[in-house]
Amino acid sequence: LIGYVAESMAPLNVADLSKDTRFDAIVDAAFSDPSSTEGDPHPDFEAKNALAMPLRNHDGSALGICLMLNKRAGPFSEFDAHMLRLECEHVVLMVQTASANLTHFATQETIPETLYRLMHLAQCERTHLFLSETVEHKGKELRRLSLFASSDDHMNGGYSSLTHHADDKCLVHVPFSDGLLGYAARTGRDITIPDARGDARFDMLLDVQMGFRTTSLMSIPVHDSEDKASIIGVLLVCNKHGAGAFSPTDTTFARIFARQIAKLYTKYIGDAEERKAREDE
Repeated sequence: LIGYVAESMAPLNVADLSKDTRFDAIVDAAFSDPSSTEGDPHPDFEAKNALAMPLRNHDGSALGICLMLNKRAGPFSEFDAHMLRLECEHVVLMVQTASANLTHFATQETIPETLYRLMHLAQCERTHLFLSETVEHKGKELRRLSLFASSDDHMNGGYSSLTHHADDKCLVHVPFSDGLLGYAARTGRDITIPDARGDARFDMLLDVQMGFRTTSLMSIPVHDSEDKASIIGVLLVCNKHGAGAFSPTDTTFARIFARQIAKLYTKYIGDAEERKAREDE
């Protein structure tokens, strides 16, 4: 199968490998280890279905193959193939920018890196993470959403001037009563808008604060990774390329990434607490 995809440079989706003469059962043996009780290799691996996608350099030449095996409740769908095709573009970019010893690849993505990857897959201009916080204002507690990270942060190699200023405070805030981001944070419901400026719920002040013009957008709630009933923030996905509207597929991408970002934020908080504990010792 791998050889076929490498020669033809065409994707391949096989629902039942046992019925495909191109499949070599030695692959199962390569992934199996009878002495193993857990982990990889699996003690008794059996490849059942496969999705293979060619990796192309920007000049069209072959770079490699990306292979996925054993879809749960398979076979792999057209949506799986579409998602893998988009992700392969990101893999090619990472491989081409990696150093020879592959130290470029981190064991754990950062939140800005994940936002950048979502921007790439959703084919849009920017993605942002706003986090919910409670602050004191005129003697009262006020809930708001504050910009925590952006896809721009990854491209700039650090946190941008919008997310962290010299005094380590965010410069962009959205009231919890907001009709778009605030609504997603309050209700846990997605919002997709093809024309932000034609929607009465959109607050132009957001564009003023962030310094760009929003056209289309998605507002996706981010649930706590440990308490799904709790919403910790909102993903703002802006400006679909080609002046188009975000599709249901884009919304699915954003929901998946919202779950990943929630896990990364939990880890971020845990790591920060550990560093503080060490500093206090």
